[in-house]
Amino acid sequence: MLKLLKKAKEENRPVEFIYYSPSSNTCTKRKVKVLSLNSTHLKGYCYLRNSLRTFSLDQILAIQPANTPSIKRKNHFSA
Repeated sequence: MLKLLKKAKEENRPVEFIYYSPSSNTCTKRKVKVLSLNSTHLKGYCYLRNSLRTFSLDQILAIQPANTPSIKRKNHFSA
């Protein structure tokens, strides 16, 4: 996860992740531009909340680069 976050920060690209909030016992999908990063937290701009936020890395359940193109399936039945 740290490698992906560092790369996103270096390339100035957002990431998407599922974030668990223990205070509300809920998960939300977030799109975040990483601004700073250490071994336990990331600070970034959250597009869902339209504000700067701090996220605990141990509460990120899944992560991927944002705007990842979907894999196009080949049409095996075309003539």
